[in-house]
Amino acid sequence: MEAVLTFTSLIAVIIAKVLKNKKRLAQLTAFQMIGVGATYVVSVFIGFILIYYGGNWIASKVPYEILSTLVFILIVIAALSVCVSLMNKTIYKITNGLLPREEHG
Repeated sequence: MEAVLTFTSLIAVIIAKVLKNKKRLAQLTAFQMIGVGATYVVSVFIGFILIYYGGNWIASKVPYEILSTLVFILIVIAALSVCVSLMNKTIYKITNGLLPREEHG
């Protein structure tokens, strides 16, 4: 049941983002849209790999459970920060600055 709820939430977030950026997406070419979609998929995959395998591996080396949990949380935050930053820079280049909204320098 959790998987269905998670998947439904994911679809709802994607639909909301598409509707919110409808005008901007209309300005993109087909190749740019494919590139943006592929960038999102690759970013999620890399984040998953870093968190699931890297985070669990490093956290398992810590002998104390509370410290292990703290290390894992820090790894999750670091992995998400890196993935989001790289994804935003890639999307910015693919769309010639149209997406994402933030300015990149």
